[in-house]
Amino acid sequence: MERLLKEKIKLADAANLVAAICLFLSPWALHFAGQVMPAWNAWASAIIIALLAATALWRSGEWETGGDGMIGIWVLASPWLLNFAGNSNATWVHVVLGAVVAAASALRLTWPRISRRKLV
Repeated sequence: MERLLKEKIKLADAANLVAAICLFLSPWALHFAGQVMPAWNAWASAIIIALLAATALWRSGEWETGGDGMIGIWVLASPWLLNFAGNSNATWVHVVLGAVVAAASALRLTWPRISRRKLV
């Protein structure tokens, strides 16, 4: 049971790392690298998510995952907060990858609590 929980936690952290890589590459892949606000938001957010996810994979702490969750929510909402929602490519990649990061972080924080309840 404990091993399965650790594998699930590592999977969530790895998903955040993969999402960060995709977000970092998205301005070039989806042709919005020339637009300052969405491109720089993607790059900066991706770097923060990657650093937190890599730290969580290495140390397995909850604060890193909570930080990733907050950044995921920021990425999801940033097209409207930073006023680049008119760019559909940038908006979709921010919304989808922000939701992936937020969901993976939420699951990563929830799994240990659920597992403890099942053991009691």
